[in-house]
Amino acid sequence: LISSENPDVSYVGPIDFALTFFNSMTSIDELYRAPTSIKNSELGKLLQWGNDEEHFNGINFAHDGLSQFVNLYSYIKSFGLNTLVANLEKINYYHKKPPEDVNELKSIYELIVDLNKDYDGYDHDSLLENLKLLPIWKTSEGFSDLQHILLPGNFDDPIGDSQMLDSRYLSPKIEKFIEEKLEVKRQNIKTYIETILPMLFEGGVWTRDNSTYQKLMLTLANENDLLDDDKTLQFLKETPLIPNKAGEWEEPSNHIYFYQKKLAELIGNDKDLWVDEELLLK
Repeated sequence: LISSENPDVSYVGPIDFALTFFNSMTSIDELYRAPTSIKNSELGKLLQWGNDEEHFNGINFAHDGLSQFVNLYSYIKSFGLNTLVANLEKINYYHKKPPEDVNELKSIYELIVDLNKDYDGYDHDSLLENLKLLPIWKTSEGFSDLQHILLPGNFDDPIGDSQMLDSRYLSPKIEKFIEEKLEVKRQNIKTYIETILPMLFEGGVWTRDNSTYQKLMLTLANENDLLDDDKTLQFLKETPLIPNKAGEWEEPSNHIYFYQKKLAELIGNDKDLWVDEELLLK
């Protein structure tokens, strides 16, 4: 059977005669083999954080020695991106966090990149979307999904509220995958406005203290070319940036004004007509 060119593994598939990388016995049906770019033993050790036992959340990796039996080895299931994502989702369900060791976690990210290159399944796009939603991505504050996370860029958050991926855990190869395949943007003033600003005005009101608001508005005011981009300008118009004297927050419009006595004589003195100039400095 082992030396046969076309072995019929149905006879032995369920029998526990195959060696795992931990030197335990299991069946061919229960084994997985690593991609050619990595050994089974390396892959098994890399993913041990997912389980306290000898296998990765139910995944048994074949012993490296089995690869010499080429025909039989080819019948072992290949460990691909879909298998990895499915098991990462199981690990997340049990609230297990990835390792924080820089080299170890970076190796896991690079494994994801390599598996993505080899995967051509019909569910590729949904797998990438699932990867974005997994809280396995390291930021300065811990682990997070990628829904409101940015890659390091050329803009520093003036109020320290944005979360960026921790560059220590990234390589050019990983960054390229995250930016191009997972469609995570780099932090610049425009992506900051699109991604972070809506979170600061959640529910239509400013969610931080007054001094933080003033610091943010001063930063926006000093960006000279900010209003030249139509998309960015539209985002700003749709954000309730303006505080009125009634204690409410409004989108920029022609229905709220800086106070002028003569104008007040014409349109009235309702508080919601006037900008709170103590909060929004001219």
